[in-house]
Amino acid sequence: MSELILRENEKVLWSGYKRFLRFKNPFTKYTLTNRALYIESGFLRYSFSEVRLFRICDISVSKTIPERIFGTGSLIVMSADKSTPMLRVGSILGVGELKMLISEQVDFERSRQGVRMGEFIR
Repeated sequence: MSELILRENEKVLWSGYKRFLRFKNPFTKYTLTNRALYIESGFLRYSFSEVRLFRICDISVSKTIPERIFGTGSLIVMSADKSTPMLRVGSILGVGELKMLISEQVDFERSRQGVRMGEFIR
C-alpha cells in the first residue's frame, strides 16, 4: 500500500494506523516526518495526501465516547494548504503525545524555512 518516498534529509518521526475500537485498520496509515504529515488510505480506491508542516495553522484533539473508552482520540489539523485545509487524523493511540510532537516539529520547520504565521493570514 505504501507510496511514501522520503526526500533527502527527511526522517520518519512517528507512524501509526487508524483504529477501530483498539484494532488496527490497515487501510488508513499516518506518517509524520520532520517535514510533512502523510496520509495513505483506501482499499479499493487508494489515496495519498501530504500536508507540509510549516503550513499547519492549528491542531486540536477530539475524543468521542467510544474513543475515550478504548483509549484513542483524533487530531483535527487545520492548515493553509489549499488541497487539504482540514485534516482529521482519526482514532489513534497516544493522541496527546502526537499533538505535542507535531506542534514542536511545526515550530522547528517554520523557523528552518523562515516562515511566519502572518504570511498565511489573508
